[in-house]
Amino acid sequence: MRQAYHGVCIILPTKHAKSVAIAPPFWERLGASVLEYLVDTDTLGTFSGEVEREGNALECARRKCEWGLDLLGDRAEYGLASEGSFGPHPFIPFLPCDQEVLYFIDRKRSFHLHMVHFSNKTNYRMKALGSFEELQNSPIRRSFHLMH
Repeated sequence: MRQAYHGVCIILPTKHAKSVAIAPPFWERLGASVLEYLVDTDTLGTFSGEVEREGNALECARRKCEWGLDLLGDRAEYGLASEGSFGPHPFIPFLPCDQEVLYFIDRKRSFHLHMVHFSNKTNYRMKALGSFEELQNSPIRRSFHLMH
């Protein structure tokens, strides 16, 4: 497999410097470079919900990947995109979950490939509070904008 991608450049459309985490394994295992292509991927939705995402994380990752390749036309054969989301675990009720999707398109060989990683390591923080005053004095308060 290393020979198939050795020396190629894989386009990663992103706004968030994702190549820092993504590029090293592609270089080490495949000999392929990952080149960030700066686009405002937040227009497709944000994991935190400020911009609503159409569809699920997998569909969004695919759209990002196709978008980057479409913008570059025939100058790019390989595309890569990632999308993350937080929510309930798909198999274990009431367990918070981080879902990370990595989507790859190989135009040269005409195939798509994706992987999904689930983790219970999230930044969720929950606490039962008995009053508004308790909320105001809680460290959780920093996570909210309180309306008076």
